[in-house]
Amino acid sequence: MENLVLAGMIYTGVEDVLASLNKEITLLDSRHSRDVIKMAVPAGDGDITLRRDWVLDDQDGDCDSGSSSATIKRSDLMPLVQRAYESVFVSPRFYESRVLLSRNSFRYSARYSEGRCGDADFGEYDGKVRIRIEKDISGFGFSFAPSLPRDACEPTVRLERNKDFYAERVGIWGDFDRLDSPDMDYIRKAYMQGTHLAVFIFPDEIVARDDGTRTTNWAQDRKKAVLSIPEVDDAQIASLARPEGIIRAKLDTFIFREGEREEEGKLVKLLGDKGHHPTIMRLLRDGSFADLSDEKYPCAE
Repeated sequence: MENLVLAGMIYTGVEDVLASLNKEITLLDSRHSRDVIKMAVPAGDGDITLRRDWVLDDQDGDCDSGSSSATIKRSDLMPLVQRAYESVFVSPRFYESRVLLSRNSFRYSARYSEGRCGDADFGEYDGKVRIRIEKDISGFGFSFAPSLPRDACEPTVRLERNKDFYAERVGIWGDFDRLDSPDMDYIRKAYMQGTHLAVFIFPDEIVARDDGTRTTNWAQDRKKAVLSIPEVDDAQIASLARPEGIIRAKLDTFIFREGEREEEGKLVKLLGDKGHHPTIMRLLRDGSFADLSDEKYPCAE
């Protein structure tokens, strides 16, 4: 593969791209008087640390401030770096994000003109981070947003969801009767697409076997088993005929398994009629995901 030249720098491979990200970037955002992110890439195979420090001057006499960090495994980031390096030979621009497991920290302090305040310091905790790599004629850049602790409430201060912190409510559904390998793969892959995983379990009346017998386990037992899985945050009994739990969940993303196109269309219509428009994805048999944002479904009868 030929070398890549950007802004006078020669990139001979993915390691050069990674080295170019080992820097401090001042973000241009009219909301902030100071907003700096940094990627620290150690020599060898050590973990990579992302850090952000910001000060927000909201013109009320007191500045809000905060910091966040995420430490990730070098091997987890390299597939995205590889994609960045290879794609630039095809297009002058590149931007793509991934969600990775990480060790995070998050702190903020907010002051209001009327004397109220909002402060939180979550310390260090295991979580996830959404990291984005982009490229234009000036070179490569990055941004990131760490998740909050799984039991933490989203901040109500002047912070933006999925910019200052990563939060994504993901839903999946099925009978989850035996929790076999395909079921567990579905759950674990969906877990990596967000920060909160809700599993919707089909009720007993719609999961009868082909021979007319019921499932091995009753719905309440299946729900209890699903809730015991560490990746699952919530489980409810729901279906197209009993959609209340799915509607109340206010999901950001819903992931179907391959072969459910008719059900996809019906659920998209049902949620749309209620004013909800989550991202719709399909888990393919090869383990990859298809984004169905542009999918055209026939109207469900």
